[in-house]
Amino acid sequence: MLPTLALLLSPAVLAPLPQVDPQLSLVSVAKVGEGLDYQLDGTLAGPGVPEFLLIDFSVLPFPVNLGDVGVLHLAASPLLSIIQGNGSHVWNLSVPNEPVLTGLTVHAQGLGFVFDGVSGILRLSNLVSVVLAAPDPSPRFAFVANENDDTVSLLLVKPSTAKLRHAGYRVVGDRPIDLVAASDSYLYVLCAGAKQVQGFAVDPVNGSLAPLPVAALGAGADPRDMVIDPGNNHLYVSDAASDAIFGYAIAGNGSLVALPGSPFTVSGSGIGAQGVAGLAIDEQDRFLMATCSLTNKLSVFNIDAGGLPYGEQTGNTGAGPISVAALYQDDPEPRAIVVSQAAGIANSYLIAPDGKPALAGFASLGATSNPVQVTAGRFASADVAYVCSEAFDTVVRIPLTSQGALGAATVELVGDGPQGLLLAPDADFAIAVYGNLNELSSATIASDGSLTPIAPAESPTDRIRARSGPRAVEVVRGNGGASWSSDRVYVASRLSKQLSQFSIDGTASIVAPLLPASAATAGQPNDVAVHPRQDYAYVANYLQSGGADLQVFDISINGQAVLTQSLDLGTSGESSQWTVEAGPGGQLVIAADTSGSQVVPLLVGPGGVLTAGLPAATGAVPRGATIDPTGRFYYIANSLDGTLSQYALDPASGQMSPLVPPTVTTGAAPFAVAADPTGRFIYVVNQAGNTISGYAITPQTGVLTAIAGSPFATGAKPSALAIDPSGRFLVCANEFDRTLTRFALNLNASDGIADGSLIALGAVPVIDLPRGVAFTASGKHLLVSLDVTTVGGGAVDRLATYIFNAGAGAILTLVDEDATGLQPRGIATRDRIH
Repeated sequence: MLPTLALLLSPAVLAPLPQVDPQLSLVSVAKVGEGLDYQLDGTLAGPGVPEFLLIDFSVLPFPVNLGDVGVLHLAASPLLSIIQGNGSHVWNLSVPNEPVLTGLTVHAQGLGFVFDGVSGILRLSNLVSVVLAAPDPSPRFAFVANENDDTVSLLLVKPSTAKLRHAGYRVVGDRPIDLVAASDSYLYVLCAGAKQVQGFAVDPVNGSLAPLPVAALGAGADPRDMVIDPGNNHLYVSDAASDAIFGYAIAGNGSLVALPGSPFTVSGSGIGAQGVAGLAIDEQDRFLMATCSLTNKLSVFNIDAGGLPYGEQTGNTGAGPISVAALYQDDPEPRAIVVSQAAGIANSYLIAPDGKPALAGFASLGATSNPVQVTAGRFASADVAYVCSEAFDTVVRIPLTSQGALGAATVELVGDGPQGLLLAPDADFAIAVYGNLNELSSATIASDGSLTPIAPAESPTDRIRARSGPRAVEVVRGNGGASWSSDRVYVASRLSKQLSQFSIDGTASIVAPLLPASAATAGQPNDVAVHPRQDYAYVANYLQSGGADLQVFDISINGQAVLTQSLDLGTSGESSQWTVEAGPGGQLVIAADTSGSQVVPLLVGPGGVLTAGLPAATGAVPRGATIDPTGRFYYIANSLDGTLSQYALDPASGQMSPLVPPTVTTGAAPFAVAADPTGRFIYVVNQAGNTISGYAITPQTGVLTAIAGSPFATGAKPSALAIDPSGRFLVCANEFDRTLTRFALNLNASDGIADGSLIALGAVPVIDLPRGVAFTASGKHLLVSLDVTTVGGGAVDRLATYIFNAGAGAILTLVDEDATGLQPRGIATRDRIH
């Protein structure tokens, strides 16, 4: 427990005492939804040397001179927070993304040990007061249309670094191929197989999608592309089957209403099929442009105030025009840039006031390049078009001169089967979609439009796995970037038959028991998982009675667990030892029966009620398991077989299908499994072998292949492992030698060492047996369940909380310990997006 302010300000008299004040400064912006970063200078650092940051919303009308301790400015009645430092002299505080905080004044003082070489004292710093400004609209969520499995993925966006983080998915109509957002409040998905546009409201806090009152409208027999006007008033869809453009007005609640006269015929100055494909609208909302892939034309319509297209004008293109982008340069009229698939070229056009396109430039992309998409942007020192060439596996940059001529193409990004590039609004980054690899790639944009994949320090790699067949990506802005944090912790306390429950203050690094401190379970709980979005905890019981292999607890009221459902899942009786995983999308929970050698998928229904699906067989004595962050694959360790079973998960039904092959070999007695947050690697601890086996996930199939150098040595009898949310570090709990082994994930593609291989960083000793280990959602803390084997001496089973300093090389600093029930095992946190 942290000391009180009065205790902190009680000096130990060591005369003569230093009289120099420490200097506190704010080294970040002060905005709602962003971090407040403070730095304290002029104090001593080192083991056992305390330092604190004092935060309050009010100050004393007359500062109090405390003599040698310095001048106190904060009201301290009560003081909002006392935050102990970690020796770095830096505090990184998160400001909740709540608009109501705009205009709030935050006051801070530092308290650190000042030493003059002879004597020292804890002394107060100067006062730093800041007013929280309103957040700037910035990219918050990224949505991805996954054509092959009929889903839309949700990822969180960190605008300052372009880092993406998985946050689930939603099942949509057949073959989603495109999506656009309106007013950062609504998302529209073009489902080619369903031949319709589906509309959803976007939750501004967590990004979840809710169907609009008018959830779907027809979009022709062969819809190809979709575009929304800059004012977010009208949406248009191209239909190759009818050679027409479907137009819709966007109502106040986001629902779509067909425009009068829709669909609008595209003649393309030809007779017969036009093959209407790509669409674009200029940023002044004057022209609607469409490519005609069968007649090699660019059609341009004027748009009236009601969104109705009229006055079609045409221009010639190369063979097979597939995509078009619009851009204003220094002329009062816009440019259009068209890429032609069959010809492998890009053309630029100046659009006349009546819409007539005049050819202004040409660039060769390669006759066999198969360009599939073009986009364009204006930057500080260049106007640029980008083209995704599917056959060449490249994203190229083409500069535009002031007259609209096209320069030579330069390769910017490389990846298998690029489908599209999105320039994020109000941000200096882009996201590329690679369909063949099922991956997304983030890149920063320089002033000349050049693209640089984001640094490994932020994302371990610029790549993050998507679901199957990603075709398009869209970004929705909000009040600051989105991030995860944990506010509750749950520990399965086996012998005492209870779920221990705690609150966690991620800023102050304080974990405290809830009241009551536990909830009773029907058996000996072995594992616990928490729904990623809703307030439900799932507890898997060993030696259960009364048909409660799996129990569901409501945790909506202050995080306190209240039993709502008990399920009998197995055929192996009361001795079943169950483990449980919650899927990242929130639709699915999977429980594993150790004694019965089976896994059971369960769908999450209204009110959190679980409905069991068909069980699937595993190897002998399955133990730990994980679901990859995309939600596509499930992996479980079979401890008696020395294998890992691998399954594909149906996104709608949860049905589990064994992959081919159904298992891969591990070390001896595999016990726990973890997936890295980018969806590229799986790791398994082998208890009998004292090793970790590492595997790469094949992006198309989910099949695992061993990483070069695997297995990697651990301490004695590894029992649990966790990967920090950045994907850069792994921590393994070793029971027999009572240590936490730290590893770095190698992610430098140019160092000659296999990606995903583990680099040992050393071990941290613990006093008792570490049974479970988990990171908080922010990655700032590591939680460890400690099992006391010797009764007596005042030792108790407990939850240990460590500050995890990734920037300093995965340094662990113990900051808190709290009693649990007997024999603590699995750990889960309640995580929230803010």
